[in-house]
Amino acid sequence: MSPQEISDTSTSTPRTSIDQSSHRIYCDPPDTQALSPTHQAASMSSFDHPDGGRGSSSTSTDSTPELALPILESLGFSGLSSLIGGHIGILGALAFLAFLWFGFGAAPEAAKATSAWRRIALSDWMTRAITLSSLAIRVLTTLQVTVCTSMIAALILERRRARKSYVPWLSVIRSINDGPLRLLQMLLASMDFAVVCYPEFGLAVLMVSITLVLQLSSTLLLSDLHSFVIVGDYNRSQVPSLIPYNASTFDIHIDGFKYLLRSPIFSTFGEVQSVFDSSPNSHGLSDTGLLQRGFLPFAESQNRTSTRHYEGNAIVMSSRVACMRPVILGEYGYISNEYKNFPGCGVLEGMIQYTSSFRKAHVTSIPPCESGDCEEEPFRCHIPSSNFGDWQSAACKLGGFGTAAGILTLEPKWTPSDKPWTANSSTYLLQTTNMRDKDWSQVPDTQELPEGVPFEEWQSYEIFPGRFLNITLCYMGVALERKAVEMDSSGGLREPVITGSQISTEYNTTDVQTLFGVDDPRKSVAERGILNMTILGEPQDGPHSSQAYDTVNIEDGKNITTARFTPAILELVLSAQAIEVGSNTTLPFCGLCSIIIEATTPDTSIQLMEFNLMLILRDITTQSRRAVDALSTYLTIMASAVYYDYLGAFLGFQEAGTVLTTSVLVPGPCSEHGCRGFISVAVLLGVHIIYVTIITLLYIRQARYSRYSNIWHTTSQLVTGELKKAWKHSINKSDSAVTKAFIEDGEDDFLMLGQIDAEGQIGFLKTNMPIKQTQGSGASLANPNWKNRLAWLRGKLPGKSGKS
Repeated sequence: MSPQEISDTSTSTPRTSIDQSSHRIYCDPPDTQALSPTHQAASMSSFDHPDGGRGSSSTSTDSTPELALPILESLGFSGLSSLIGGHIGILGALAFLAFLWFGFGAAPEAAKATSAWRRIALSDWMTRAITLSSLAIRVLTTLQVTVCTSMIAALILERRRARKSYVPWLSVIRSINDGPLRLLQMLLASMDFAVVCYPEFGLAVLMVSITLVLQLSSTLLLSDLHSFVIVGDYNRSQVPSLIPYNASTFDIHIDGFKYLLRSPIFSTFGEVQSVFDSSPNSHGLSDTGLLQRGFLPFAESQNRTSTRHYEGNAIVMSSRVACMRPVILGEYGYISNEYKNFPGCGVLEGMIQYTSSFRKAHVTSIPPCESGDCEEEPFRCHIPSSNFGDWQSAACKLGGFGTAAGILTLEPKWTPSDKPWTANSSTYLLQTTNMRDKDWSQVPDTQELPEGVPFEEWQSYEIFPGRFLNITLCYMGVALERKAVEMDSSGGLREPVITGSQISTEYNTTDVQTLFGVDDPRKSVAERGILNMTILGEPQDGPHSSQAYDTVNIEDGKNITTARFTPAILELVLSAQAIEVGSNTTLPFCGLCSIIIEATTPDTSIQLMEFNLMLILRDITTQSRRAVDALSTYLTIMASAVYYDYLGAFLGFQEAGTVLTTSVLVPGPCSEHGCRGFISVAVLLGVHIIYVTIITLLYIRQARYSRYSNIWHTTSQLVTGELKKAWKHSINKSDSAVTKAFIEDGEDDFLMLGQIDAEGQIGFLKTNMPIKQTQGSGASLANPNWKNRLAWLRGKLPGKSGKS
């Protein structure tokens, strides 16, 4: 460009100057005097130097030293607010997200989490809280990226170089921009390989990449959400507690032994802590002690297993079972199956001598009965045959003592303070055997039962070598009552099932045994998946005018209250349909066995049972060898079945306090599911904060002529120096037309922002990088070696430029 061309443009364009003392930009009035070649040379020599004219210059020795702008003036209040406030906001949002991710507390199911975290989780606000946090992060990072884009544009113009065709864009970006993408596009479109070596270019690429990925922050964070069981708040609600009596509609159907034929539900329950140890003593007496188990008044399994605290009235089953070695005078034989292709089973009949059995077990508190009635009793029981030669078991119901235990009544038959062998107790002979059908079939007619060998609470009889029949005499008492209780659980409750297949001999009852506390070693309440129960006393039924004190007049239950009528009905059904199954009735506690009904003996019967019920009772009897454990489990299963079957008849409601768990969506826990989304966003934000800080520090240290979000100084700098002519010929042209003209005329030079004269005027001047050794006044500009050219680009190679 010739001096005359500059003169032509300067006559119509005000000249922009800068006052170094205050850094204010101002415009001189139009001057008709042309810029002299001396001024142009001074301008060139000042800015062809790679350090932006801040090196030594022979033509501008009197120029005022450059000073950095104050931060508040350089960035402005909005820029500083975006940078500092953005960092604070981002760190705050990240801290809030960390609170959501790691705020579970030390207790299981977030029971000890802070109230704020629990409120967010229980209100199902986790998804919204995360979404709003990610929105805040995106807004804050966008504000900071906008400021960083302006700062990078300023650094490119002041410290590097840019094509003339893109200088207006870059200059305007310092004040107004919509993000770094356009800036990056212009840097790449400059077709200058050296641009990739700019630190500013690397920061811009990083900024674009991080910003784009952060737009997915909500998706990343929400990917960490998983279903989590959390303990809810304490709540008072109405629960079924009483069975009201209506004389016109009341009726009870005793439908055979339906509970034995139903698939059992191993419902969870509350249990009073006890020294429950069924191991027999040295005399062969095994005793559970008093077991008290309470049932939750919730029909649905999900409601029961979600209970963590219950405080109110409940049905409590109290039971006690004891077994001892029997004294038997009898004989055994074989019953063949009338269907010849099916196996038969064994039969045992004779006299059971109660008094002798008690004395042998060193039991002194023999139950009262009429003279002679307790001494001995005839019986006839079936013995299963094992299908595969493994151990199988059965329970044979014996007759009661002298007070007719089999009579059904609403009056209590047994109380928790009684011994298990009272006059009204139920008595069973439990047997285990590994005798097969082919073993039983070898028994000629009937054989006298030998004396046997004592083994723990069993009397063991070897029928054939390696084939045994073990027998124990058991007594059990059970009572159902209404009590005021408090139940608590420190962990998850469960209602296990027996795993296996109907077409396979493989199955597993371990979880069920754990639930009832009959595994070895016996586990804690929390490990068993049940509640710890405390009996507070008699039921809290309110004033005497309440429904609980209504009088029920019914045969065999006159003038009893509804409060007493309710458990009495349940106990009656339990006794009739699960316990008092009839004398000489055998319950098969076996799954893979054969046992038949002897049609010619009407007083002897087999009561079939549901397959899974038989499996669990068989495993408890044969694996633990504790008959008392099998019978106490049987009582609990049957009492639970009766209670939940009749729970629909509990139309009298009373208030109870409950704490239930609920399933919510929460992030984590990281120990179970990992936290990839949170970690990814945290790393991205960390990188974002780092590059924003770096860009800000570079801008504060190196920028001299740029003010963020100020349009007047930006536009004023565009109408000086090398851009004067361009503005004159671009008034009515598109960007593409102007760029095309620059390229065709060979004028799409690299420009740089800086002082253009000794007076401190700011503008754009050529700063083409030399490609060969130049001779003339002053030192050489650069070495042809590419490393020196790169050093020149970074402003580290000394020298002065001549005219480009």
